[in-house]
Amino acid sequence: MYHEDRFKTRYCSSFENPEQCVYGPFCSFVHNEKEFRISLLHRKAQDSHFFMFEYKTVMCPFTAAHDRLHCAYAHNQQDFRRRVVTNNKLQYQANDCKHWKKF
Repeated sequence: MYHEDRFKTRYCSSFENPEQCVYGPFCSFVHNEKEFRISLLHRKAQDSHFFMFEYKTVMCPFTAAHDRLHCAYAHNQQDFRRRVVTNNKLQYQANDCKHWKKF
């Protein structure tokens, strides 16, 4: 019923008053930080490693208006950056396209 990529990745519209949520325990949104299934970038140290490998690699979980310019999360596909390293291993390698004509 819930998509794995979206389940518990954004705050509920009633996260400040979770008892007012009409879905209660079946809500697909987050009511507190313990429920998140994404990496909380705003809690990490913002050092050079952070800006190189984690900055804007997760869509923003905040539903309220906030300062998007200084937000560590991506807000649209243009902002979004793919995650290069997971567990100190590269997720991808450079491969030649099979349709590329080598001369």
